[in-house]
Amino acid sequence: MILLAQTVGGLLVILVAAQAVVMAVGAARRMAHEQERRRLSIDLLTQKVETAMAQRAAAHEMASLTWTGYRKFEVSQKEVEADGVASFYLVPHNQRPLPPFKPGQYLTFRFDIPGRAKPLIRCYSVSDAPHAEHYRITVKRIPAPPDAPDAPSGLGSSYLHDMVAPGHLVDVMAPTGHFFLDNTTDRPAVMIAGGIGLTPLLSMVNATIQEARGREIHMYYGVRHQSEEVMADHLRALDQEHQNFRLTIAHSDPPETEKQGTDYHHHGRVTVDLLRETLPSNNFDFYICGPSAMMSQIIADLREWDVPEERVHFEAFGAASVQQVVAGADGAASEGPKELSVVFERSKKSLTWTPQIGTILDLAERNNVAIDYGCRAGNCGTCITAVRSGEVTYLSEPGAEVESGTCLTCIAIPKATLVLDA
Repeated sequence: MILLAQTVGGLLVILVAAQAVVMAVGAARRMAHEQERRRLSIDLLTQKVETAMAQRAAAHEMASLTWTGYRKFEVSQKEVEADGVASFYLVPHNQRPLPPFKPGQYLTFRFDIPGRAKPLIRCYSVSDAPHAEHYRITVKRIPAPPDAPDAPSGLGSSYLHDMVAPGHLVDVMAPTGHFFLDNTTDRPAVMIAGGIGLTPLLSMVNATIQEARGREIHMYYGVRHQSEEVMADHLRALDQEHQNFRLTIAHSDPPETEKQGTDYHHHGRVTVDLLRETLPSNNFDFYICGPSAMMSQIIADLREWDVPEERVHFEAFGAASVQQVVAGADGAASEGPKELSVVFERSKKSLTWTPQIGTILDLAERNNVAIDYGCRAGNCGTCITAVRSGEVTYLSEPGAEVESGTCLTCIAIPKATLVLDA
């Protein structure tokens, strides 16, 4: 009995000791786990702080690179892309790096043209992905209007084509504009370009390819025939090299020497019927730039195809294009008053506006009221005019900042009797 008691007592001591060891090991493991949790928490906090600091530094760097007003740029290279179309590569004269921009945005230029009393303001889309060293614009020489063949061709485009060569200095404002690719999403996108309207969409495509995120892009490019194509070889190469990029070139008036399937994909214009035939669904973001008639029809047809309005983005070439596109898409031309009084106070002229006249700037030009303008699309702010009384409606969202008590006459129409300081 004594031996048994001693044995049992010894076992109890051993068990108690073993339990103490287990508890100690458990406590050590819990302490190690808690220390690891704290370390991970500190690392995560450190990472967040470092990320925030990096973002703040990047924002500060971008703010230091951008500029207000005009900055001198040198034309480093000029390349002919097609008949009447040329690209201009612009590098900062002070050789400082350039701030990034949103693909699709434009640059505003101020040209001092010999024999012209005032500088000429024009806006041109950047036609390439962002680069730290240069911007590129691609400009088509604007011909005389079809109904006035003896009239001079586009003043800004002619100046660039005829007078500007490598080494030339030009005044440029920083990139801006509301028409740009939403790169916060990887939702598939459809790019629809007509003629020289390709340029902002080319910037979007090149940026998407450059980012290498694999975002699905379908490009539809419409021209009359092959001689009007701009950078089509570049687009065809992208189509061959990148599975996420699909190109469809449409020729509306090809000569017999051009062969469908070899020189172009589709005979006819770019239409929503073509999109229906070649896209799996309408679940895309749509970006459109081209002649007003083309955009008006496509925007209306996309609505018929039940594409949500927030998925449709477009940019027009000027006030007339803006007006036609908005009226075609929203029926704006059939709404509101048919006649309104517009008083140009300094010019001492009281005029009657009708929807057929167009914008307030159109009304002013018809009646020899001097209002400076540049882009005619609400982007450069040159036509801004003080409003003495009354209100205006905009045919498109202004790209330039509009202060209270002023209006952009190139994209505005009167909402009521209007008195302007002009």
